[in-house]
Parts: sequence; structure tokens; C-alpha cells
Amino acid sequence: MAGRRLPFNSPSTPLHRRDQPLSASPQTGEKKLLNAISGLSRQLTQFAADVNEQFTLVNSTLLSIEDRKQYAVFTTRRQIVGATNRSKAACKTYYKTVRRSFRYKHPDLASQAEAAKRSARSRARRKRLLEARQSVLAEDEVGLWKCATIDLMSDEEDGIVGGVFGWIVQPPSFRSQELTELCATLQSRL
Repeated sequence: MAGRRLPFNSPSTPLHRRDQPLSASPQTGEKKLLNAISGLSRQLTQFAADVNEQFTLVNSTLLSIEDRKQYAVFTTRRQIVGATNRSKAACKTYYKTVRRSFRYKHPDLASQAEAAKRSARSRARRKRLLEARQSVLAEDEVGLWKCATIDLMSDEEDGIVGGVFGWIVQPPSFRSQELTELCATLQSRL
């Protein structure tokens, strides 16, 4: 825009000619001045509203960027801590597994190893049994079932009884008769 001049007649400098009477000139000059001030006031108000709107938009954009940065930092930190914890847990589990398998390879601990495996299988079987029975519960049976745990489920395994091969169910001796009857009912629904 350098070198280009806008046509602008300043209302603050009224033209006085010698042939115009002095009394008429200030009145029309004041009108022009008031009109110019009024126009400028409207333009300034519109400009202020536009600037305020743009400022609000920029401010909200900056805030959302800042929020995203903080969330990204938080998420990254949480992921690193979680990965570190999972790595530690995996290392511990691996170490325990290797140690257990090394110990159980010794001839002195063979019977102990077999007992541990049998116990783990039995516990997993009882857990599956508890979950299966829980899935077929009726509403009136929920109260009694709340006390049921994995340890109260029957030990079930295949074996030979009286020369006949079949499924052997051994309910725990400390389980109540009511719970035993409920388990039998639930088992029949499965």
C-alpha cells in the first residue's frame, strides 16, 4: 500500500473560502465531524467485536492444545509405568517358573511336584465348576450361593471305583447339606 493514497477528506479541517460566510461553515463542518466520528465509532465497535471473537477462538485453540499436551504426557507416563510393572511381573513369573521346574526335576522332589500339579489341576477344575454353576442360579438361590467358594466345590476326577471306570465326585466333608443339595440341583441344570 506504499505510495497509494486513499481519498480522504478530513472532517477536522473544514475548508474556509473567503466567499463563504463564516457562520454557515462551522455548522456544516460540525455535522461532517459528527458523522465522521459516528462512522468511526461504528467501525471501532465492529473491529473490537471481530478482534474479541478472533481472540476467543485463538484462546480456545491454545487451551485445547495445552490440554492435549498434558493428556499426552500423562498417558505416556502411565503407559511407561504400566509397561514397567508388567515387565517386572513377567520377569518374576518367569523366574518362579524356571525355579520351580528346576526344583521339581530333582528326584527327591518328584512326589512333591506331582502333588503340586494335581492340586493345581483340581483347583482349576473346581473354579470352572463354580463359575458354571453360578451361571444357572435362580434368584431365590442367590442368598445361599453367596457363601460358596472354590474350596467348597467337589473334587471331581475320572477314575476306577469298584472295577468300573467313571467320574468320581467327592464333596468336601465340611460343606453343609443345604449347599450340597443346591450344588446337585445346579449340576442337573447344566
